[in-house]
Amino acid sequence: MKLKKKSVAAVLTLSMSMGSVLSMVPVFAESAQQNLALNKTAYVSAEYGTLPRKNLTDGDDDTRWSTESAPTQWAYVDLGQEFEMNKFQMIWENEGNYASNYNIYVSNDPNNWGEPVLSRTDNKNVISEELLGSKVSGRYVKLEVTAVKGYPNVSCREFKIFNTDEKVQDPSENIALKKTAVASSEEAASVKAANAVDGNTSSRSSRWGSDVGNGPDWIYVDLGERMNVNTVKVFWETRKATAYKIQIADTESTPQESDWQTVKEFKDRPKSLTEKIVLDQIYKARYVRLYVDSHTSEDPDGGIAWNTISIYELEVYGGNPDEKMSMSDVLNEIQVETPKTGDKKLKVTLPEVEGYTVEYNGTDFEQIIDEDLTIYQPISDKDVKVSFKITDNDTNDYKFKEIAVTVPGSQKNDETANKAPNVLPELAEWNGGHGNYTVSKGARIVYKDSSLQKTAEALANDYEDITGKSIAVVKGESKTGDITLALTKDKSLGLQDEGYLMDIDDSINIKAETTTGAYWATRTLLQSIKQSGNVPCGTTRDYPLYKVRSFILDVGRKTFTMDYLKQIVKQMSWYKMNDFQVHLNDNLIPIESLADPMTGYSAFRLESDVKKGGNNGLNQQDLTSTDLFYTKKEFKDFIKDSRDYG
Repeated sequence: MKLKKKSVAAVLTLSMSMGSVLSMVPVFAESAQQNLALNKTAYVSAEYGTLPRKNLTDGDDDTRWSTESAPTQWAYVDLGQEFEMNKFQMIWENEGNYASNYNIYVSNDPNNWGEPVLSRTDNKNVISEELLGSKVSGRYVKLEVTAVKGYPNVSCREFKIFNTDEKVQDPSENIALKKTAVASSEEAASVKAANAVDGNTSSRSSRWGSDVGNGPDWIYVDLGERMNVNTVKVFWETRKATAYKIQIADTESTPQESDWQTVKEFKDRPKSLTEKIVLDQIYKARYVRLYVDSHTSEDPDGGIAWNTISIYELEVYGGNPDEKMSMSDVLNEIQVETPKTGDKKLKVTLPEVEGYTVEYNGTDFEQIIDEDLTIYQPISDKDVKVSFKITDNDTNDYKFKEIAVTVPGSQKNDETANKAPNVLPELAEWNGGHGNYTVSKGARIVYKDSSLQKTAEALANDYEDITGKSIAVVKGESKTGDITLALTKDKSLGLQDEGYLMDIDDSINIKAETTTGAYWATRTLLQSIKQSGNVPCGTTRDYPLYKVRSFILDVGRKTFTMDYLKQIVKQMSWYKMNDFQVHLNDNLIPIESLADPMTGYSAFRLESDVKKGGNNGLNQQDLTSTDLFYTKKEFKDFIKDSRDYG
């Protein structure tokens, strides 16, 4: 930040006019606006040769005192005589180098400072201004810096001391509350400007909404008098704003456009719906305005598209009040570095905020980025949603946030190459080649591992069902034109339980970590062959989006044969579904005809060994079909057979 040199002519004139009568004036009668420290002698703990102590009180904001040494460091000013005072201003080096913790002492004895009249921690302002609740008096004023932000060195451009009649303003008070608000437009009377300062930060019925249109749109609050302004909080209904700024004005009457001074500007959407904006310094102003230069009608968070700007509340503070950060604000502190080609781990920085636990919660594709942030390189660029969870340690409330990252692929896409085969579910990754693979007359299905024999035979049988043509199944070495199935122990491929890697050219080569993954690859081939008679050349690295892909059938209320269940399982495998739930238990409400049906007997419809008059009074003659029942052996065989379908 460029600090402008301020004129001191008025102060010098005042000092000269007072010089001849100074002995007649009480020591406490100094002007309320005079910098008592101006051109007074300063004493310091350390100083750098070209940045001496005299710069601290020379009235020039472009010069500075520097210790070139780390805290704790101090400087004190000899005012020459005892004065009353209640306000102090420190102009630090710049936005990246300032005191974060400091104390101020006032005394008549430079060897005995006593307790500080003010202690500040966690300062974030390059220009720090402090106003005491009551005036103090003394000849010596000491500034003690105990911690800094930035370079480990104490560096201050100016230390100013005042005796003012200003009221003490509570820095943690929302000074916009219930004040007069004015807006550029209002969509309706129900969303008027006054709603933005009524104290309600979350209700849609208490918000300001601009008229429909492209803007610009603005809303300002009249604080009623000149006050400190350091922090502005905006409670957005949506993050539609794409460029906006905070402005102030300090006129006695309604500000004109030329009166507004921009003190903070943003060229992107708000990071959070609850946005805390801390200004670079404490300003004096009567009016504070939120000015939205541009916005979209689309809601980036998926809400309804509507071409207006809307906020729940606008709050203004004289300081930077200490408060527990909101969950949304903490989540916005998460940093995810965009991965580069060759990266083995996703680089994530989680904020450490007292009162909260922030943790990585996985991704939608663990075959790309897994639970320990290991990256498995895709064959083509892949968008992955990285999820994080925050928990409030006091209430156990929690929220999630997803951050989209693009993981670069190992192969470049060719726009003229084949599109992915039209299969369900669609392939997770695809890099097209040119031409098509067609099963030739001498083609075989070759399996490399004995555990893949059933998968290979299932492919052959289904291929014959679809085309009417047979294909040989062998174990051994492959040749051109063959379809080869093989298991791999290479975990770096990231195929995991159900993924597979398939290269399709003049031959087809399938790799998987499990027989299930290999089986799903055969479903992709069969779907493509059934539709077009061939398979487009290219490479796919395929895996499911969801771990459980389920279908449920209720056989407790309707009869189904075992053959029908097997048909369903085979149909499920065609679409790579992996979980079949058969509802076997039921309450015998119609049989018992009880006033309270939930007290009736329950039957486990599995075994067909119910005898007439047995089973706690259940009569076989009451059942209309014995097909409701499956023997234990039948069901065990069904489960065993179902495993052959992936």
